[in-house]
Amino acid sequence: MNTDLQQITAQLATVAESLTTLQEALALLQAQQAQQPTKTTSNALAPFSAFLMVELTPYFGGAGAKTIVDRLNRCNAIKDYRFFIPIYKLAGEDLDKRQLLKLVSSVHRYKFIYSKHHNSPNKYSLKSEIKYAKACPHCGALAAVLYDRLVKEGLF
Repeated sequence: MNTDLQQITAQLATVAESLTTLQEALALLQAQQAQQPTKTTSNALAPFSAFLMVELTPYFGGAGAKTIVDRLNRCNAIKDYRFFIPIYKLAGEDLDKRQLLKLVSSVHRYKFIYSKHHNSPNKYSLKSEIKYAKACPHCGALAAVLYDRLVKEGLF
């Protein structure tokens, strides 16, 4: 009985942490929408980052989603996504989560690096990965949401 109470308490703490992260992401999104949009990279990145945090929280929890988004933003800032590789430790042996991380990385690279190139082979490779990830029964729901976002932004 005591272990059940401890498990429930641990789960409640995890849910509270996830809700706090979601509230931070929503506050960031609302603050960004309230400001007049400018053309700087950091302002363009904030809404997409908040969107990613909200979408990744059900899969990786609040802290995991924040870690993933922070690392993606860092990789984009230095234009080297090899620094994203250690994040795969969050997925452990879960292949579905590894595929989700691969998908999120592909979408981020497509949006911030290759969408500006007109005829890059890397652009078409990432576009194909994103398109066909929608067919996957496990990560297809997240892929569809990310695909829809890219279409709304006129990038796909």
